[in-house]
Amino acid sequence: MPHRKTAFALFLGLLLGGCAAVEPMTFEESLNTHRATRNDVRDWDEELRYRVEFQYANTARQKLEKADLEIPPNTNIDIMVPFAIWDYARGDSFGGAMGFASWFSNGLSKESRYAHYFNRGIGYMVNPNTHYFTFDTRPGTATVGDIHQAWDEAFELFQSVYNRDGECHVFGYTEEYQYARTYPKDVPGLHKDVLYLCDHPIFENKKQKVMVMAYANPFDNVRVIAATVTQCYIDPPKGEKFVDVRGCGMRLADAQRPFLTNSRNGWIELAITPTEAAAHELEVVVRSAGEATRLPVPEMTQKYKDFLKSSPY
Repeated sequence: MPHRKTAFALFLGLLLGGCAAVEPMTFEESLNTHRATRNDVRDWDEELRYRVEFQYANTARQKLEKADLEIPPNTNIDIMVPFAIWDYARGDSFGGAMGFASWFSNGLSKESRYAHYFNRGIGYMVNPNTHYFTFDTRPGTATVGDIHQAWDEAFELFQSVYNRDGECHVFGYTEEYQYARTYPKDVPGLHKDVLYLCDHPIFENKKQKVMVMAYANPFDNVRVIAATVTQCYIDPPKGEKFVDVRGCGMRLADAQRPFLTNSRNGWIELAITPTEAAAHELEVVVRSAGEATRLPVPEMTQKYKDFLKSSPY
């Protein structure tokens, strides 16, 4: 049947032609592709509500400004997040847990995108990691220049803290195609995100992901939030359920602190780390400009706690 052979040949030609069409691309070119500049967010306010790491950072900022602010660690094991984190991050100083539960249950199941970012953010904040945030709290709507300036500050910190040996590279980079198969985002007036792979700080021959990002107007009275956020946790070896990465908490934060760069508005350091009282319990230790405070972590499973309890620290 000749027509089937012809159709198959056309399909094969298109397939091979598409592969052959991939040309090397510079980093700047990758930032100007349609996929990089396209806005994929339908509801910006709704999107940011699921960014766990941003909510923690904004709560930390408020608690640093008001030391006596109490953050009760009321949690629900099904959702595994302190409700109060969202209450204070949104500026509510009263019990708003039911409101959070309502929008979570009504919205998350409808948007796999929200679920992805929510679960990723939980991973950032429930596992030992060290993150850095800076806030531009000038009034007004962020411009493209504001976002790029804040991102450049986060990138400068990234270079000084994570890329001192020059071995980091953009996720997806290859020598053959350069940046053609990377997926940065630089959406004008909204956000800029670039994901990097760097040598792991505590495991030899392993990599950790470092996201450098800046977002416009995430909260009231915040023009831009910029950050370097890490994922220190790695897949456990075959036959194991967990990996002990507690060394990526305060121990790593202490080691990295001398390499922090300057920013116009200072850096807030968030270290998810063992508590002083019990090495199998974690907390978020927040530091900025000589001040320190603490926040509860998302609820850990008992199996994870038991694993940490059984491992030396």
